[in-house]
Amino acid sequence: PPQCHKCQLNGHTQNCCYHVARCVKCGANHHTNECSKDRNSPAKCALCSLDHTSNFKGCQTFKQIFKKSPPKVLLTKTTDHHSQPDSKTYAEAINNQDTHTENPSAIFSQFISNLNALISPLM
Repeated sequence: PPQCHKCQLNGHTQNCCYHVARCVKCGANHHTNECSKDRNSPAKCALCSLDHTSNFKGCQTFKQIFKKSPPKVLLTKTTDHHSQPDSKTYAEAINNQDTHTENPSAIFSQFISNLNALISPLM
């Protein structure tokens, strides 16, 4: 589950948090960026009060919360905003093809004849 960076509780994010701010370093009621804790002094977890930061994944409280709510895999269905024609099977597509029985050389000969007919009056 997500961990809130404001109150350090799990199950929501800071954008949706209405709890009092808790420091990730010392567990006191202030934002982490306002913490005056010395770097050399031990951290204090806001969840269990032991000597680690509140975002430590080895925290027993975090592990208990994680066991209760395993990560959910969200399956999102993407919607295509473009209309697509009904899909056909390969066999349907092949059966519905227009059959071109004319010989390509016959088509080319017809084209040349038509072209000559257009050019002859201009000469």
